[in-house]
Amino acid sequence: MTKSTKDQMRDVIADVLGDAMDCTRVWEAWSVGTMSQDDFSVITDDEDRLMEIVDVAWQSRQPEIDAKDQRIKELEVGLRDCIDTMREWAGYASEYFREKHNLKRDVEEFEAILKGKP
Repeated sequence: MTKSTKDQMRDVIADVLGDAMDCTRVWEAWSVGTMSQDDFSVITDDEDRLMEIVDVAWQSRQPEIDAKDQRIKELEVGLRDCIDTMREWAGYASEYFREKHNLKRDVEEFEAILKGKP
């Protein structure tokens, strides 16, 4: 995850949490009667705690991100195969097909997509 992405996630999570508080003691302290207001802190005031939440949120999305990355790689391979086939068969295209399609332009557009410049 880039720093920019992490910062954006941090800002969104901090906004959602607002003034939500963390209990800094073990939960059993309630039953002992020793817990007080001092045992709570605003989560967004603790940068380490906030970033811990950001990291967990990011990790929970990782399988989905990995699956999308894999699908993108598969589509890139398919598009490269298509470009190769278009180049290979361009000389055999009928005159009618050549009038309806500009294979050179189509290949250039597909290559631009692969380079991230659609």
